Amino acid sequence: IDTTFGGFPLSFSNRYTLSGFDALIGITYIQTYYTLYAKVGGLIQNMQQNNTATYIAPSVFDFNQKENSAAVLPTVKLGAGYNIDANWSITGSYTFAYGATTKTTLAYNSLSSSLTAKINTQNPMMNILMLGVQYTA
Repeated sequence: IDTTFGGFPLSFSNRYTLSGFDALIGITYIQTYYTLYAKVGGLIQNMQQNNTATYIAPSVFDFNQKENSAAVLPTVKLGAGYNIDANWSITGSYTFAYGATTKTTLAYNSLSSSLTAKINTQNPMMNILMLGVQYTA
């Protein structure tokens, strides 16, 4: 994001990369034509972030922050499958992982010529919908 506050140019960018896996346990209800399941556990999430900013005022201010954080987020997963035959099914699931709201806020005060940055670097909440095809031998 490149913008101007009170005639002073500001360049700012955030980059987040998420990776991880879930460790869940649950129950499954299997019928001839459909399957239902519910699972609980944790999403082990790794978040890499790179924040950069350049502010040109009476002097130049360069900021570069690289951070790596890992967290275990409480997770719930609900799913269903439609069994086409003994081997094939169409599946769908919803996963909710409870986390924070990751965000960055910049505020410029033109009266005092001050710039305030608030950066929340906690791992984010996730809502995931998945559709798929499953083959069971």
